[in-house]
Amino acid sequence: MNAGDLHRVTRSGEADDVLTGLMQQEWVVYTQPCLNQADTVVDYLARYTHRIAISNARLLAMEGDRISFRYKDYRDDARIKTQWLEGQEFVPRFLIRIRHFGYLSNRARRRKLAVIRHCLAQPPASEATS
Repeated sequence: MNAGDLHRVTRSGEADDVLTGLMQQEWVVYTQPCLNQADTVVDYLARYTHRIAISNARLLAMEGDRISFRYKDYRDDARIKTQWLEGQEFVPRFLIRIRHFGYLSNRARRRKLAVIRHCLAQPPASEATS
């Protein structure tokens, strides 16, 4: 096996052999500083959420705990509107949108899951047996 290559466990006991080999190595674990302050948590999450669910241009203002942002209302002829939300309401909505932009987004779910299954050598869900 080449360094960095992954392969499937195909025979009985092979997983034990792999784990035994891994346990023989000396491991150095890197841990990041504790995420106990809001600034640290925001910096950490920003790397994963930047321009995913809402662009900076749509964020208009922040006053105290309230956030103002621009959105398109498709129920009203796709008009651009502004909404104010409390931070405690904005964050859960923002996180839900991030989930919808990933590989489980409605627009790309079937295609991306097919690619993932192919890469994992798994049959499509309709062919899989429980």
